[in-house]
Amino acid sequence: MAIVKVRELAYGRLRSPDLDEMEAFLTHFDMVRAERTKDALYMRGTDPSRLVQRSGVSRKRP
Repeated sequence: MAIVKVRELAYGRLRSPDLDEMEAFLTHFDMVRAERTKDALYMRGTDPSRLVQRSGVSRKRP
C-alpha cells in the first residue's frame, strides 16, 4: 500500500449545486468570500492574498 505525505496544499476544490449554500457553510469555518462568479465561488482565510477554497457549480441530484 502506498503512503502519501502532503506537505503543502494550494487550495481545496469542491463542486456544489448551490453556491449560496456552500458559501454559508464555509463561513462557519471563518472563511471569507474572495470572489464570486456565476459558476464559481472563491473563499479565503484571514490572509487577503491567499485563496483557500474554490467551489464550482454542479448539477443538482434528483
